[in-house]
Amino acid sequence: MVGRWDQLRFEAQSDKIEYTNRVFINRNMKMTKITHMGFDMDHTLAVYTDRAQKLAFDLARDNLVSILGYPKQVKELEFEYDQVIRGLVIDKRRGNLIKLDTHKYVEMAYHGDRELEREERKEVYNKPGEAYRPSDDNYSYLDTLFCLPEAYLYRKLVGLMDDLHEAKVVKKRPDYKKLYKDVRSAIDGIHRDGSMKKHISDNIPLYIEKDPLLPKTLLHFLQGQKRLFLLTNSEYYYTNIVLSYLLNGEVPGYDNWQDYFDFIVVSARKPAFFLKEAPLEKIEEDEHGKEIPHEVRNKVFRGGYFKNLEQQIGAFGENILYFGDHTFGDILKSKQTCGWRTAMVILELEDELKTLEGQREVRDRLELLKGSLQEIRDDIMMLENQITHLRNRKIDYYEDLDYEELKDIDAEMLTLRSMIEENEQKATDCLKEIKDLEDRLDQCYNTDWGCLFKSRRRKSRLGDQVEDFACVYTSRITNFSYYPTTKYFRISHDLMAHERQEFMV
Repeated sequence: MVGRWDQLRFEAQSDKIEYTNRVFINRNMKMTKITHMGFDMDHTLAVYTDRAQKLAFDLARDNLVSILGYPKQVKELEFEYDQVIRGLVIDKRRGNLIKLDTHKYVEMAYHGDRELEREERKEVYNKPGEAYRPSDDNYSYLDTLFCLPEAYLYRKLVGLMDDLHEAKVVKKRPDYKKLYKDVRSAIDGIHRDGSMKKHISDNIPLYIEKDPLLPKTLLHFLQGQKRLFLLTNSEYYYTNIVLSYLLNGEVPGYDNWQDYFDFIVVSARKPAFFLKEAPLEKIEEDEHGKEIPHEVRNKVFRGGYFKNLEQQIGAFGENILYFGDHTFGDILKSKQTCGWRTAMVILELEDELKTLEGQREVRDRLELLKGSLQEIRDDIMMLENQITHLRNRKIDYYEDLDYEELKDIDAEMLTLRSMIEENEQKATDCLKEIKDLEDRLDQCYNTDWGCLFKSRRRKSRLGDQVEDFACVYTSRITNFSYYPTTKYFRISHDLMAHERQEFMV
């Protein structure tokens, strides 16, 4: 058990936590009210290396040729890191990858490796009758890291099939919706036949990071009187391989990974686990027929429904904090349906924060320019008001003036117009520098897509979801080890729009 002095020590140290290791808060959350903590496994407890993405790409690519009969040129496609990011949307009808802002406006779009120019993008997506519609079946959402190999394979396949059609190697014009269906089938196939997981299991250090802080973090929770459960879509045999590698024998007294958890649910079928009633099946052997040790059988289950889980662990709603990486399958549904508190794990946040810190001078310059732009616009408005005032004076006022006085008024009007023109030029120059700096800043994140959480000047679709769905978010579960288990995660301010002092561009 963690003593009072230990908690005070944690509180004193929490202000000194490295920026990349911090937990960020969207809604107030008292950890003293959390009795149970649940964890997804893939991309949450288990952090996959970039090689796992390449593996999925390569296996699915080869299946397109060997199983679905695609041209041999497809086998020449190579995986490139950072060409797609989480939060994008696939337009299956047009063969495009698109990035949306918080208002569902299409800010960026690629067709293969070709970026759609602004006018083309506006013509396709942002005119009446052609707008992006979130519920349309023509769109697919990339809300988890598992989606990235699929998205990049689709992007490269679209470009290749266009080129092969143009060169008359392939007679039929590409059907982009069918291309997506085939990519999806190839990706599903490598998971369904077990080939992906076999490769990972046979070379686990190559594909999964071993973080020595993970077992210590789970122990930290346990010492803080939290009870832990596992809720994963992976099968038991695979879960056992991965968590044995990450947790077994790392902490004295916890020889096996199951020792950390009071309750274990595998093959959970999330998000269906939160939506549809299903039996919680107790299992005695894994999917390959291997017996589960007797000492852990009583806490290992398959499938089920969240209400069954709550009854088994004796905790409900806001007493449960669930960690996951999927905005829809883990975070949104556990929050909306069950009322659980949510902690989203976003591995990419580490690099985003490093970029944010490294570009502080650029960001400060942007804020200064935005403030200057607002002042310039205020000056223009004031000058325009002065011209309007002169124009709106009654005719009698001017009839009483002599020739020289009327000339002075004409000169004043010309001076005001000149000042407006001068300020408009300043505003144009300011906007140009702002755009140049924003483009430069975007290039520091991802050369094709920019910042994960922003889309130009507004929040991206992903940024909006994280803010709406996650009570707190961080780059890794292990970041919680820097905070006391009694921490009150509290937002600094709860301001209305009129109370914020922000410069708008």
